Amino acid sequence: MIFNNFLLLRGAKREKDEPLSVDLICHLHQLATNGTSNPHVTPGVLRNTDDVIVQGRDGEILHQPPKAESLLARLDVLCAFANTDHDGMDGRVFIHPAVKAIALHFMLGYEHPFPDGNGRTARALFYWFMLKKGYWPFEYISISALLKEAPVKYGESYLFTESDDFDLTYFIDFQLRIIDRAIRQFLDYLARKKREYHEMMNWLEETGIADALNYRQGQLLRKALRSPGRVFTAKEIKNDFGVSENTARADLQALVKLKVLASSRDGKVVHYIARGDAQEHLKRKA
Repeated sequence: MIFNNFLLLRGAKREKDEPLSVDLICHLHQLATNGTSNPHVTPGVLRNTDDVIVQGRDGEILHQPPKAESLLARLDVLCAFANTDHDGMDGRVFIHPAVKAIALHFMLGYEHPFPDGNGRTARALFYWFMLKKGYWPFEYISISALLKEAPVKYGESYLFTESDDFDLTYFIDFQLRIIDRAIRQFLDYLARKKREYHEMMNWLEETGIADALNYRQGQLLRKALRSPGRVFTAKEIKNDFGVSENTARADLQALVKLKVLASSRDGKVVHYIARGDAQEHLKRKA
């Protein structure tokens, strides 16, 4: 599921410039549920029955999605809403992008177009729209973990909206609070990582490890520590520093020996990936 969520966010980012369609919704669901063990779910395939329900903790029915026979028509309406400009220009209605993204989240969750994986697909739709509208930090800001911490309030925000003539205020208010918390956590994480990075740089200078590296290797070390998961290639280093590919490869291999990078071959190309545990390995080496 964790890997699928990674692919799901990457898919939302990749498709952000495309208009929303039923096919795109199904594609996001396919990414969310690929490899599922649920025998009643076919990734990317809409439900064609009305036996899908949302149950409470005691087995009570909390939500019965609308009929499957008109599901395609309703999803077309959802897509038309997503693809309509609500920027307030030329007399158009203004809806803030975050509010509209939340509305799309609700709409897909309410429709429950799949036997399972609807929540993940609905959240992917939220991310897709936020990225589409230029809110690029949401590639790194997670609301899913916070929603899982408060499943009752998440469910209530749906129920209150549905029971009060679909007044989205309940759902929007809850989601905005979640987004606010997620942004604060993200900023705290950035501040902590920035502090750890500067502490590590000072430590490298004090221990003399940095002195054992040439200029290029030192620059690569800083980039790798600053961005765990970043991928380097010999061709990239060759172009960045104006050296031969063999020299670039030797610089990268020096950091592999320090366990700052890990190498992985993809066909004829070797990728060098910044390790998340690089700092620990450097401290052990010292």
